[in-house]
Amino acid sequence: MSGLLVVGGGMAGITVAAELRRAEVAFTWVEADSRLGGALHRVFNPLFGWPEGGGRSGVELAASMEDSEACAGLERGCRVASIDAVAGGLHVGLERPATSVVTWSVWSRVVLCTGTRPRPWEVPGTAGLWGQGVELSTHGRGAAYAGEAVAVVGGGDAAVEGALRMAAKGCAVWLIVRGATLRASPRFVEALAATPAIEVRYRCEVTAVVAGSQDKLSEVVLSDGERLPVRGLFVRVGVDPVLPSIRPVPELDAGGYLRVDETGESSVPSLFGAGEVTSPEVSQLRAVTEQALRVARAVCSGR
Repeated sequence: MSGLLVVGGGMAGITVAAELRRAEVAFTWVEADSRLGGALHRVFNPLFGWPEGGGRSGVELAASMEDSEACAGLERGCRVASIDAVAGGLHVGLERPATSVVTWSVWSRVVLCTGTRPRPWEVPGTAGLWGQGVELSTHGRGAAYAGEAVAVVGGGDAAVEGALRMAAKGCAVWLIVRGATLRASPRFVEALAATPAIEVRYRCEVTAVVAGSQDKLSEVVLSDGERLPVRGLFVRVGVDPVLPSIRPVPELDAGGYLRVDETGESSVPSLFGAGEVTSPEVSQLRAVTEQALRVARAVCSGR
């Protein structure tokens, strides 16, 4: 039987790994992606709450760790295919797509720090327009639509921040919100109220997107029948937790997040979770690191 497996190279995984090293606990650490940082690569605003953060963006923080001790021992390009509870531990299949090899081992404990991924968004007409008017990132792609009319879909921090960013680029912005209120932080809501270039449409959804000349976005169709002439549509509709196939299925909350106790252990014995995979509330950097430390210390106490 193998010992302790840590899955995920985002902030939760990095924090767990660092604490295990300090406690001199042996472990194996894998990450499905080729790069370190996980959800940090989707955060372009300054971050605080991590000792080495210094107010840098998530992207900058992840880049600074690439060649540091923080990622020592991390095997990249290795994902968990499935986890089965068996007598005495957890039977885990590790898949290495580069070699098409899956290896199976029984581990005494597994800590999932697998985070979240952008939620799928399937609206008629969208498929051929990604990168041609339909985008995910206002930071990475916003400059291409400076001065144009654009729409942003979503009501959380990412959506409102994106709308504000596009307004600052001289865009007329429609913010399309499915619910009756915003879910964004007060500071973003206050900034939104002070930005006349942004018009918020509540209780509304995009039901179709339409291509114009050169197969680029020309307008979006709303659930109330209105058609908005826009050149850019930024989709910021939230994230879903990333979980491998687990048997028996652990207790999950209504959003599909892994339920854990105060030590981070799930309803499947010896299977722990840390970071965003456990709750949408555990998304701020400080909350992620504090929870990850608790989980690592609980695992250390069980050695």
